[in-house]
Amino acid sequence: MKKLTETDIKKLISESKARELYYARTIVEMFPQSNGIHVRYKIEHTDFAGHIERSNEYDLLPKDRLCIQVPCPNRDCTQGYFSLTSEADKCLRYGKEVSGKMRCHGKEDFKYYDHNGFTCDTTIDYIITPL
Repeated sequence: MKKLTETDIKKLISESKARELYYARTIVEMFPQSNGIHVRYKIEHTDFAGHIERSNEYDLLPKDRLCIQVPCPNRDCTQGYFSLTSEADKCLRYGKEVSGKMRCHGKEDFKYYDHNGFTCDTTIDYIITPL
């Protein structure tokens, strides 16, 4: 079996993100009785420049696709993002608030140090509430 290169891995991750969005159905198709969801999150990352916090909140309405992909703000992170789609699905399926914390699955790319990098330490705290 051929060993995957860094370029191969980046391509696979990019294709996976695109596939998730392409195949996402609307909320009304999956959950006809739903009025949608409210998504709120805060991303935290610390690097040499200091501590970075970003937050956002918005509603996904019945005609919106059920796909939540939040990019990692770490500029050294390669192909990192947070997929909250399965968490949103739980919220809609059970009609209850879902909250939690995730760690980015990307890697900090330190090519200039001649090694493969470290796992990205960026985290996201999220709360998804049914409308």
